[in-house]
Amino acid sequence: MITFAEFEFSWEDGVKALLIGLGIFIFTYLIYPPIIKWLKKKRWVGYDIHKVDRPETAESGGIGLTFGLIVGLILIGIFFPQLWMEVIVFLITVIAAALIGLYDDQNRLSSMKKILLMVVAGIPIFIFNYFEIIDISSPAMPILGRLRALVWVYPVVIPVIIAITTNTVNMLE
Repeated sequence: MITFAEFEFSWEDGVKALLIGLGIFIFTYLIYPPIIKWLKKKRWVGYDIHKVDRPETAESGGIGLTFGLIVGLILIGIFFPQLWMEVIVFLITVIAAALIGLYDDQNRLSSMKKILLMVVAGIPIFIFNYFEIIDISSPAMPILGRLRALVWVYPVVIPVIIAITTNTVNMLE
């Protein structure tokens, strides 16, 4: 199992990370009601097709999650400056995916276009890794350790992973 020490993190860093995560959860939880109210006021609404009475729901609710992620990433960059480049690259990816999602909410992209655009949103991670600005060539898993078998595969499939996760988040909305 990988410990914080192997990542050059102390237990204090673990506590900071936990507090950042908790703070982001609380921030995101608190900003959702005003965002939903604002979206409904702007008439950015759809209908919940999974309920019998099809209640009106706000569209573009991912804005709240995006704000939470942006604030969280900035806090991570401040409290863990050694991760600043990774934070910037992930911020680029999150903002690109959010803009694509916002456009899709308003203009309805086809499934294929949406998936391809989300793959494009993940390309900055691949590019920054390729030019060795960040290093994702050997991902670490808490129980398994460093996954050396994926050294060549992992950086190439990152854009696909981004497309899958963003599509999953979109479906949860």
